[in-house]
Amino acid sequence: MAHIAAARGVNLALHTHINHVQSVTPLVAAATRALIDAGLRDVRKPGGVDARVNATADDLLDLCFALQGEANILRTTSTCAT
Repeated sequence: MAHIAAARGVNLALHTHINHVQSVTPLVAAATRALIDAGLRDVRKPGGVDARVNATADDLLDLCFALQGEANILRTTSTCAT
């Protein structure tokens, strides 16, 4: 589907729901690279605070740096969950 979309000039992005830094694994990074190589414009993670998972600023920073630095996943608009 990504190849067809690219041929038609349509940008596709996938949104994932990784909520904790421990979920950013080498397998996730490899899958993200494969999706981008297949033609997706990017892989995104909606921003969010989940008091049960990433309640502190340090937790969110760790998650953001792992998403972008290790797996090339972009953070998008902030949302909140409790």
